[in-house]
Amino acid sequence: MGKFSGVLLGSDFDNTLVYTAQAFSESGDLPPIPAYNLERLWYFVENGGSFSVLTGRAWVAFKHLIEPIPINAPCVLNNGTEIIDVRTGEIILSKPLDSSVTADLHDAISQIEGVAFEFYGRGEPIALLYPNDYSRRHIRITNFSTRKISSPDEVESPLLKITMDGPAEVLEKLYKIITAQEWFSKYELVYTGNCLMDLTPKGATKGAALEFLADYCNISMEHTYAVGDQVNDLSMLLAAKRGFAPKNSASQLFDSGAAVLRHCSDGAVGEVVDYLDSLYQ
Repeated sequence: MGKFSGVLLGSDFDNTLVYTAQAFSESGDLPPIPAYNLERLWYFVENGGSFSVLTGRAWVAFKHLIEPIPINAPCVLNNGTEIIDVRTGEIILSKPLDSSVTADLHDAISQIEGVAFEFYGRGEPIALLYPNDYSRRHIRITNFSTRKISSPDEVESPLLKITMDGPAEVLEKLYKIITAQEWFSKYELVYTGNCLMDLTPKGATKGAALEFLADYCNISMEHTYAVGDQVNDLSMLLAAKRGFAPKNSASQLFDSGAAVLRHCSDGAVGEVVDYLDSLYQ
C-alpha cells in the first residue's frame, strides 16, 4: 500500500516519455529517457501507483526499450490493438484488423504516390511496400527488420496495424481518400506524427485501451491519468480523469483542454508525478 495505491498513470512513449523527434529528423541515436522521468516514476510505483506505457509502437519496436522503465501494469501497443504484460510477453488483449483490409486498401493505395506502407503482424519481419525516406527513418528509430513487397496482396493475415509514412500534404490526401470509403466504418485512422499515420480496427484506440487497463487493474477511471503528445493520444487524454500534454505536443492536444507540461526533454512525465504527489496525500 502507498499514497498512490489505486492510481493509474498511462504515458505515451515517443516524444512524451523520451524525445525521439530529433533522432527521426536528423538520423541520430535515440536519447536516454530523461532522468527526472525515471526518478519520479520510480517514486510513483514504489508508493503504490500503477504505471503503463500506451504506444503506437509494435511489440518488436518496443520490447528492447522497457528495461529502465518502472512499468508495473500491462502496456498498450499498436495504438490499442494489443495489450501485453511486457515483463512476460503474455498477450492480454488482441484486436487484429479485418482480413479484408489489404483488399479494402488496394484502390486507395493505387491512387497515391509518395507514401510507404508498413504492415504489422505479430512478429518480424514487417512487410514494407513502397519504402521512402520517411519509412527508412521510422524503421531506423524503431529498430525492426523488414521485407520488401511489391503489392499488398503479398501480406498475410492477421495484421495488427498498418503504418503509412510520407509528406504531410500527401498523407492528408490519403486520409481523405480512405475516410471517404464505405468500408472505412471498420477502421480507425489517426495521425501519430506529422508524417506518420496508423490504420487500426474500429474501436482500437488508446482511449478504449486505457479504460480496459483501468478495469483490468481494478482502478477507477476517477483515478486514472494520461499524458501524450500526438493526435493518436487524444482519446486517452479525454478518457482519463485528467490529461496532460508536453510543451512539444501537437496543437490539437492543447485545444482539447489538456494541462500543458514542460518539454518532453525536460521531464514532462515526471512533472505529472509531481502533480499527483500534491493531489494524493
